Amino acid sequence: PIRGPETTPVSPLVKIAAMVLAGIPPTVLGLIFAISPVAFYSFYVNAPRLWGVSAVADQSYGGVLMLGLGNIIYFVAITIIFVRLLGDSAHDEEEAAALLRPAAATETDVAQGVSPASSRTMNAAVTAGTGTASARQVGAAPEGGSR
Repeated sequence: PIRGPETTPVSPLVKIAAMVLAGIPPTVLGLIFAISPVAFYSFYVNAPRLWGVSAVADQSYGGVLMLGLGNIIYFVAITIIFVRLLGDSAHDEEEAAALLRPAAATETDVAQGVSPASSRTMNAAVTAGTGTASARQVGAAPEGGSR
């Protein structure tokens, strides 16, 4: 959603309460569809059966899907909000700032004309026959010579 400058953040507990309240209607409707002995919609009862499933059975399957998958989606969303509530928000802010901060190029990289991204990329090569692994920096000068 778009937030204006006057918008106040919603607390995690309010988010959880809203998710619980939003999950009640589909849960109740799914339960009613799942256990009902009759089909509710006359149009659906009179529609042709494509796979040989009766209208009541099809309605029950739909109710089980509404009940099961709908609750799983709400449960996952509530779990994510709850885990974030328990997390260290100060650490989260520091981590986000570190990810957004561009990596600084070293003086050696600039002097050699190597971009910061390529100098940090490590290329692991497995030597055939011996099975030993060696790693070298991409963009670094080859051994015994200059670029």
